[in-house]
Amino acid sequence: FVSESPRWLIVSGSHDLALKAIKRAGKWNKVTLPSDEELLTRMKSIQKSSRKQSITEEENGVTKSSLKSRILNNIKQAFVLFRYYIYIYIYIYIYIYIYIYIYI
Repeated sequence: FVSESPRWLIVSGSHDLALKAIKRAGKWNKVTLPSDEELLTRMKSIQKSSRKQSITEEENGVTKSSLKSRILNNIKQAFVLFRYYIYIYIYIYIYIYIYIYIYI
């Protein structure tokens, strides 16, 4: 089982779970961590800066999952997935065109 990342937990406001995850990672890596109060202060700072960034992005009209970017991403993925077949269709089209031009 893999737990959520501490940063995601911090940004979503789950400071207690984030603190547990950080302590677990510190224990696993044999690292001494700052006090809980200092960690919570840092978490609040991270959450605050994340909120400011998302507000700024919304004000500027920049969203990571905008409709245009999702459509373009889907088109790119479809092209990568079907490019082999596209090349085959192009080859067949050219072959038929040449055949018709030469023999008809």
